[in-house]
Amino acid sequence: MLRMMKYEFRKSRFSYAILLAILGIVEVLFLGLNKFNVHYAIIPIILLIVMGIVADVWIMLSGVRMFSRDLKEKSGYMVYMTPVPIWQIVLSKVLVTFLVSAVFFIAYYALGILDMHLFHDALEANGDTSLMEVIAKTINTYVGTETLIALCKLFGNLLCNLFCFLGIVYFAIAMSNTLLRGKKGEGIVAFILFLVLYGLSIYIRFKVLPYGGQFRMEMTESGVDFGLPGSQLQVALFYILDVVFGSLSIFGASQLLKKHIDL
Repeated sequence: MLRMMKYEFRKSRFSYAILLAILGIVEVLFLGLNKFNVHYAIIPIILLIVMGIVADVWIMLSGVRMFSRDLKEKSGYMVYMTPVPIWQIVLSKVLVTFLVSAVFFIAYYALGILDMHLFHDALEANGDTSLMEVIAKTINTYVGTETLIALCKLFGNLLCNLFCFLGIVYFAIAMSNTLLRGKKGEGIVAFILFLVLYGLSIYIRFKVLPYGGQFRMEMTESGVDFGLPGSQLQVALFYILDVVFGSLSIFGASQLLKKHIDL
């Protein structure tokens, strides 16, 4: 499994390197402006925020595109004919995309907090007290105790949803490839299948575990207080259902590919 994950990571490492290089250039631009012209440093900060969101989405789409391309090209398809069980191959593809997205999110958040500290110090040295107070409040908000707890809850929710999302995407692609076998329209069919299957998973989750209450996010003196609707048991079961749906989708995709190869 680890060998397959390493192989999948190596296939995408060049694109990851390009992505990091672009973000690194903008980060260097921020550091330069923050040192020599702090008032213009807000421009690269905004760019870094937008690019961070786009980059995380791109990482997920890149993994999905790689899986779809492997099924269409003979060179990529050959990996499914190795002695490694197909479910491990599919799971390794999902996990690499999943882990790279998660690690990027955590690292980017930490970098954002560090940049805000540097920006605050530069404003303080420049004597800009009005904007400095806003930045200081922002830092305290996003590193407060309640915020960190809230982020753990939110991050856990996002991780489980991401696993389910990726599993269903890969299952939809495998099903489309099995049904059409290289004919035109595979991408459209896969997209429609994904919408149907993901919508069905959401319907089942809310049918089995009806939520009471509303999503809650409140600002407090020690940070952001974040809460999911429903009891803690319901939230935990909701997470478990996400993992179950994702696992079943990965298993289903591996079975479809196995039958496809056998044919």
